[in-house]
Amino acid sequence: MNVSIVGAGPGAPDLITVRGMRRLQAAQVVLHDRLVAPELLAEATGARLVNVGKAPHRGRLPQEEVDRMLVHEASTGQRVVRLKGGDPFVFGLGASEARALAAAGIDFEIVPGLSASTALASLAGLALTDKGGPTAFCVLSGHLPPGAPGAADFDRLPVHSSLVVLMGRRYLAAIVARLRAAGWAADTPAALIASGSTPGQRVRVGVLGDIIDHAAGLAPPTTLVIGKGVTLRARLAPHLFEPPPPPEPSTAAPWCPPRSREGAA
Repeated sequence: MNVSIVGAGPGAPDLITVRGMRRLQAAQVVLHDRLVAPELLAEATGARLVNVGKAPHRGRLPQEEVDRMLVHEASTGQRVVRLKGGDPFVFGLGASEARALAAAGIDFEIVPGLSASTALASLAGLALTDKGGPTAFCVLSGHLPPGAPGAADFDRLPVHSSLVVLMGRRYLAAIVARLRAAGWAADTPAALIASGSTPGQRVRVGVLGDIIDHAAGLAPPTTLVIGKGVTLRARLAPHLFEPPPPPEPSTAAPWCPPRSREGAA
């Protein structure tokens, strides 16, 4: 099999699957998303790397162009990997690329990846389901404001489930307002996970009524988790290993070594 659509996992390079790593190491061409860890790309030694990622607030390649590029590279007979963040079929547009390959008569495989929709909550000690707690969870995309054409439907969600909103930072205030209007209580536990699974991971916990205040200083990619399972983190936190946060940028003047007597002359 020469063409593989591979899920890279939620961010940390060591969370890719064994099969995904093997395909990457054997690749001759890698079409990758913007947020794929550089350490993963370094595993594709000798491969030609093509960044087809989409960045917020910047020009982006239309998905049709990405589909066309993938079909073109796959038609050369080389070992091609389309490396996508998370799982290719969970808000990853992997289905569009798979359809394009199938329409072109090209055989391919799909290598699943850990989706941020579940993996990040687990890493942060947030239970999406729990005995005596939530028995279901819903995953939504927050890349569009509620009510916009093509946006997720925030109006008819089961209020006793857990919610996971990927890409939820930009329209967080609108999402919270829509959920409150739909009957979600202000004291519903909520958490924000920024740069999840990476050394820069930051987790902020609050309730739906104040989670917007906890978002200060957090940049995309940020995942919003809502539901009673969020409260588990407080119990687990003393024993839960998490990567230490990155050091804050220093504002001190740079240190310079003292000059020797000869240098002072």
